[in-house]
Amino acid sequence: MRFKQPFHKQLVKEFDLYIAKQNGLFPKNETLTIDLHVHDSAGSGDGIISGFPGSFIGTGELIGILKKRGCDTFTVTNRNSAESCRKTLRGDVITGAEFICAVPDYGLDVHVLAYGFTEPQERELAGLGILYDFLKYTRKNGIPVIWAHPFDGWEKTNTPAPAFFEKMFLIFENFEAVNGSRSIRQNLMVKEFAAGITKKTTDILAKKFKIHPEEYTRDPYKKNFAGGSDSGTGLFAGETGTRLYVPNLSERLKSHSRSELALEALLNGNMAPFGHSAGYERKLIDLLYTACGTAANVKESNLLEILLRDLPLPRKLFAAAAAKALVTVKKKAVIGFAVKTLPKVFTGQLPRVIKYLPVPKKYRDIRREIVKISDKSRKRKKNFESDIDDSLRALYSALMRISAGGILELTNSLPGIGDWNIKGFGGQSPSKSAKATVESGKAVQLVSASLAAALLLAAAGVKASAALCKSEKLLDELAAKTGKLKRPGRMLWLTDTFEDNNGIAMVLNSMLSEIRRRDLPIDIMACSSKLKPGDHLIITPPVAGFTLPFYQQQPFRIPDFFAVQRIFLEGEYDRIICSTEGPMGITALYLKHAYQIPAHFYMHTDWVTFGRDMLRLSNGVLARAEKLLSGVYNTFDLLFVLNSEQLGWLTGERMGFTKSRVFQTAHWADDVFKPVKPDKEKIFGINEDVPLILFAGRISEEKGVLELSDIYHEIKKSVPNVKLAIAGMGPAEKILKERLPEAIFMGWVEHNALPQVYSSSDMLILPSKFDTFGCVVLEALSCGCPVTAYDTKGPRDIIEHGESGYLASTKEQIAAEIKKYLLSPKLQTKLRKAAMKRAKKYNAETIVDNLMRDVGLPAQKTRSL
Repeated sequence: MRFKQPFHKQLVKEFDLYIAKQNGLFPKNETLTIDLHVHDSAGSGDGIISGFPGSFIGTGELIGILKKRGCDTFTVTNRNSAESCRKTLRGDVITGAEFICAVPDYGLDVHVLAYGFTEPQERELAGLGILYDFLKYTRKNGIPVIWAHPFDGWEKTNTPAPAFFEKMFLIFENFEAVNGSRSIRQNLMVKEFAAGITKKTTDILAKKFKIHPEEYTRDPYKKNFAGGSDSGTGLFAGETGTRLYVPNLSERLKSHSRSELALEALLNGNMAPFGHSAGYERKLIDLLYTACGTAANVKESNLLEILLRDLPLPRKLFAAAAAKALVTVKKKAVIGFAVKTLPKVFTGQLPRVIKYLPVPKKYRDIRREIVKISDKSRKRKKNFESDIDDSLRALYSALMRISAGGILELTNSLPGIGDWNIKGFGGQSPSKSAKATVESGKAVQLVSASLAAALLLAAAGVKASAALCKSEKLLDELAAKTGKLKRPGRMLWLTDTFEDNNGIAMVLNSMLSEIRRRDLPIDIMACSSKLKPGDHLIITPPVAGFTLPFYQQQPFRIPDFFAVQRIFLEGEYDRIICSTEGPMGITALYLKHAYQIPAHFYMHTDWVTFGRDMLRLSNGVLARAEKLLSGVYNTFDLLFVLNSEQLGWLTGERMGFTKSRVFQTAHWADDVFKPVKPDKEKIFGINEDVPLILFAGRISEEKGVLELSDIYHEIKKSVPNVKLAIAGMGPAEKILKERLPEAIFMGWVEHNALPQVYSSSDMLILPSKFDTFGCVVLEALSCGCPVTAYDTKGPRDIIEHGESGYLASTKEQIAAEIKKYLLSPKLQTKLRKAAMKRAKKYNAETIVDNLMRDVGLPAQKTRSL
């Protein structure tokens, strides 16, 4: 693993230099300090549940926090309302509000901060819904305005046209370049984009859009930058803001109020931002503060109220479900207390006596982490957010352990489980049954509360990631346009299987070797409790695991949500590829939507064929399964398939994928697979002149192994001394041994020993109709061993019929082709040479180069090891 974060360090360095430069713009004794973008509980914005506030901090408490953090001038910028400034504070404050204005020619809305307006002017501003009218009014009436978070918050779309930003940077004069709730990259892009709007560019854009920018700004050639925390909780209020330059400040304060001088500085553009950008930890803490504040206030009666609100049905149902979950959390004493007190805990207000109050053993981890969060918040040392994030992760794990324990208690108290008689409930007394009912009720309550609380933490993590990264796609486009702040390009490859003895794991291990050999910007992540991490290999331990009854050969491992997210952030990945549809497939889609990155899928398994041939599903069920698969695969940006049949299926009428989204790729045989001197006596215990056909792979029904008996006995009719060797293990091994007692069962053969096995065989037989590629085919060909397989999927693309092997439609045809081959020494020599020649067409260099090109990454040159 290489978590050096060079790009993040570059951003931090550039941001720190920018802030240092801004700090030196004006003499400190001639500046006013203000947080120009801050909210309180009087704001109208919805919180995590529609109808509940997005903030629970009072105006007076907020101003107290701002004073403690060095602000000497104040405003509160609630959405579309200056009520807190005018009616609540009544002091020397700047009236301010965050107005939502429509940009009709682009079909979206923007956020504009305005200051110093009177109450009648506020009513006028509220009625000016069109941005152009709004800016003309503020320009005419001397009301300073700032475009808030320019690269986020357009309300109606996430993909504005590039021309939109050119026009906005033309008609605005002041920009929020440091927003404490936005990412460092987003903030830096504001100043980078503005740097491209030069005097010459301004004139060109004015002609392009046919407007006079002086109608909207005092000085169209000047771009000024401001800062604000955009905090609605008070947790980080005042840590980000603006210093307003007022020459001869001490003298002027004798005759003017601070608010008057601040407005003068804003109008003149004498401002310099200070503070920090948001990181994941800060965003998570802010969201949890709001969520837990909502939990403390929500009641059962709110559920009906939510359902009656005039909201879209999906949003209404989500809000009701969220409210119900929060009510459930509150019902469990210790867990409910923890959630309801988190807002105070984040401000360091938890009474220290809590440390010593007795609680049941299973809740002690929760109490310990709550106390830690309170202590860290009170001391507020540098990087305290990271320390709190560690405690929140520990809190999540503790809640999940309690949930698991509650499930165990529940299963032990329910009829038919634990000490109950499963067959007939015999021997249970009425009192025992009543006791079990009580115990199961307690367990259900415990599981519901702890799981809901854990999901609350997880949901806040999802929301924090989404809020910080929803503009990344746009920022990538702007970076390409400006040539600044380009992400380096790194891909995370997710898989549910890496340690298992299957084809996917073998392919990914080969891919990892190639990644390491060329030091490609790709890391593979697997979920495992056995494997160790290494260079370009990330291992995250599972929090749970299970197997499905119809697919027992592959265990499903559930990764730790918080661990995966932290790894993703630290690795600075900007794209995802996934090889499996299980938990890691779900994880890939979460990362795609949370971080606004492209996610691709690498198809190894043909689930339709598996459902038809192995699960014996009906045509109707298969048709529905196809629709389900289409929906799943459609959520990914690109699909990679391993054979032309899959390519045709996906781009055909039934699935309907465009050809630009589906790429055919391939595997290759490792360098170890090359011809070696045959030694049948050593490998199989037979004479060199005895013909031998080989099956290599998993001994399972989907590999077609149950047909081997019929094929082998048919071949023996013409080649009596032929032998069959079977290399591998699997669930059908016992049946096969009963049917083929004369076969040579080799068991599991180590990877490095396979070349001599192939080289010592006369023909490889692959009776599977399920393989999407057939790595074993390529391995055998590389060692000069021709292959006979069914004319389907992967083998059809690899084997040249009659040249490097044979393709057949029935098991009788397979037997016939092998007999023909074994009875002709001349044919054997010809096919062996052709097999090695064909295998060379599949080389790692070309295959990986094509893959890198398709996912948009540079194919780096091979490095010497």
